[in-house]
Amino acid sequence: MFSDYLVSAFVSILLCVSMLFNFGVSEALVQELSKGGSAQSAKKPSGRSGEFEQLWRTPIVFFGRVLDETNCPVRGAQVSYSANSADEQLTREVRYEGTVFSDERGIFKISGIRGRSLTLEVSHPRYYGSSSNLLGFDYAGELHTGRGVPDTESDALIFRLHHKGQTVALVERNGGLHKPADGATMEFPLRGKARDQIIGRVLVRGWKAQPDPQTGRYDWRVKVAVEDGGLLESTNEFEFTAPLTGYVSALEFAQSKGDQGWSSNVRKKFFFKLPKYFARGEAYIDTYHDLYFSMNYFVNPYGAANLEKDPTQTANEQ
Repeated sequence: MFSDYLVSAFVSILLCVSMLFNFGVSEALVQELSKGGSAQSAKKPSGRSGEFEQLWRTPIVFFGRVLDETNCPVRGAQVSYSANSADEQLTREVRYEGTVFSDERGIFKISGIRGRSLTLEVSHPRYYGSSSNLLGFDYAGELHTGRGVPDTESDALIFRLHHKGQTVALVERNGGLHKPADGATMEFPLRGKARDQIIGRVLVRGWKAQPDPQTGRYDWRVKVAVEDGGLLESTNEFEFTAPLTGYVSALEFAQSKGDQGWSSNVRKKFFFKLPKYFARGEAYIDTYHDLYFSMNYFVNPYGAANLEKDPTQTANEQ
């Protein structure tokens, strides 16, 4: 009757919503509702659907070890973690969140929770975290990568931290420019404490060929130079002291359309040696449309080579 019609309509809507948002609605629940039952009276799911939902109840045990740049253990590193799971009846989502700390051996353990995957973050107030640290781990289901999870102390996964050095108040600025990639020169001004104080100029030129009609790829090259100074590419994420030597007047970056892993853009880190100052910056270079160059950079206003930023202070005057 009319009530049966309502139940049928509700079941249809439930199935549509589950497919749209990838909810794990079990066959048992649908069958029970179709018979006039309730969600509470539905039996636990069985078969493939039940196995899928049980994945969200996978027990999680994880061991990690925190070491510094000299392979010494870091004690007291904070490990914040989270995992999405389901309750025992598989009727609602449950989110586990918590914090543990590394011991004198650098070891930490996460256990007593369930879920399909685990995410975590390792930090310490006297250290920088490394971008090489893995932060997500799959425990079950289609997302499982096959990588063994470190569920014993002897298999503890290594996490790297790097000691912070002597920080200093720095000038921090950013900007961006674009022009056709036809060899024309763009001038990127490096500014000091006052915005109108120009302490150096980065000169950028780019060239690109016509794209391949099938792949869309093209040959390109970009030349970055420093007027009355030099630059040096940096590949160490924890290198904050500008070298005193080794600078060149210009660097060139290029890709050919046949290169494996071809991309229209690159990110590069530089140290700059200017007539009176040292600076470091991270640049983004893109050739997809015009030549686009943007950079966030830091300057030591005292002329020293230390470019490790104090996050609580700034030397910018405007």
